[in-house]
Amino acid sequence: MIVNLELMVAFLIYLLKSSFCLTLLYGFYKLFFASTTRFSLNRWVLVGGMLTCLLLPFVSLELEHEPLVQSPFRLMQEWEQPVEVIPAPAAGMAETVRPETGHWEWLVIWMVVYLSGCTFVLLQWVAGYLRLFRWINRQEYKKCNGLRWVLYDIPVRSFSWGTYIVMNRQEYEASSPVCLHEEMHCRYGHCYDNLLIQLILIFHWWNPLVWKLKHELSGVHEYQADEGVLDQGIDAKIYQLLLVRKAVGSRLYSMACGFTHSSLKKRISMMSKKRNTKWVRLRVLLAVPLAAGVVYAFAKPEVKETSSEKAYVLELYCNQRNHFLFGPENPVSKKELVDWETMTDKVRKQLTDAFAELYSKQKKEMFPIVVRIVADRNAKMGAITTAKQKLMKAYGEARQELSKTYPQELVDKCLTSCFYYASPKAYADVPAGVADKSVPLPGYGIQFWVDNRLAGELKDFSLDELSSKIMQLREENKAENFAVSLKIPSDASEGVVYDIKQVLRKGYMLKLNLTNDF
Repeated sequence: MIVNLELMVAFLIYLLKSSFCLTLLYGFYKLFFASTTRFSLNRWVLVGGMLTCLLLPFVSLELEHEPLVQSPFRLMQEWEQPVEVIPAPAAGMAETVRPETGHWEWLVIWMVVYLSGCTFVLLQWVAGYLRLFRWINRQEYKKCNGLRWVLYDIPVRSFSWGTYIVMNRQEYEASSPVCLHEEMHCRYGHCYDNLLIQLILIFHWWNPLVWKLKHELSGVHEYQADEGVLDQGIDAKIYQLLLVRKAVGSRLYSMACGFTHSSLKKRISMMSKKRNTKWVRLRVLLAVPLAAGVVYAFAKPEVKETSSEKAYVLELYCNQRNHFLFGPENPVSKKELVDWETMTDKVRKQLTDAFAELYSKQKKEMFPIVVRIVADRNAKMGAITTAKQKLMKAYGEARQELSKTYPQELVDKCLTSCFYYASPKAYADVPAGVADKSVPLPGYGIQFWVDNRLAGELKDFSLDELSSKIMQLREENKAENFAVSLKIPSDASEGVVYDIKQVLRKGYMLKLNLTNDF
């Protein structure tokens, strides 16, 4: 069931990303191409754009910070972790774990509704195609110019699909421009464009702008076929009068290419409009920065290494709901969900496995096995502190287990408790947890020490007050031996503490004692 739910979330993310791209395509087309008369270009902008939109979500790019558009997709990916961390009321920093199912229930409900819509649209298309092919196969066809003409003696609205054209026999024998119009649909292969957009609509039925794309594509097909008819020497006025006479009744099948499937007024307007110059093709180049922007928006964050020493790196990631993932920092390796009860055992196993792997490959040049702690800016410091304690315990158990088999010197060298913090996960290049530096931080307190004596103190301070206090202390005390003791509330977030540390770093107060109380 977990695997199915993970696939469900992955599909949902792809669906939303591709729908976002298709929405941008519609806006791009309406802005730069909808009013132009280069119909072949317009057609390929739409068809090529739709194919590109389906592929863009698979393009992978890593950035130092996570773009704003990516943040909701990242939050959905975190749904795959079906646990919830809850503070124990009487244990201070301790945490307990219990399953969380609410968001899964909503996801399942959404999936049922979504698949119902997909099924309804699919059945509509299937029923339409069955009726269409019944019309094609009900009558013998006549081959002419490489096309199959299915001719009826009864009045029938003409349409085409593939190499088949269904129309009235009298119109065919009279060499009506309708014949030439339907022939153009077949020559250009418009039915395959229709098939593509219909397949897309099965999955994107809920996006009204994708239906708008279908309407735009159908219009381009008609404009292109009309242009082909006029290029054969048909008089424009006679052809337009024929359009008016034919514009009675309803369309036959939306999946076929028909003679009156588009707005009559718009078709006549396009035939009368002066043809755009070839320079309009250069507008396609505007799609390059648009596609690059989409790839950037979908980019994943990459946390850069902060240690220059060669090391085997494991990563413990805590998301904003205080769920933990642990595993090799290599992005190819899938990290494993860990809870409080199993964290120590799983970390110990990863440490011992990493040591055995290093020892088997390079006995002479072993290097430290370290844990990098990465947290969401909204993760609780209490959860991180408790996890760090469990990491230290796991290191001790791993050393004890490995020393029975491997040289003690190598074990101590590689498995000295070593872990460091990376910058908290940030969305849209905003690594801070404090939006307004002038707003006080309730529950936070800080003491400044110079040469082991108390030199100053702040309570419920703002970041601006902290910066001013540091400047004052550095002017009053020329000694370099500064130390800081920081008090944080039990529900402190990683982002706020990170902001405070950044202010301290700018003030060169790097010796930080992080506590829960003075």
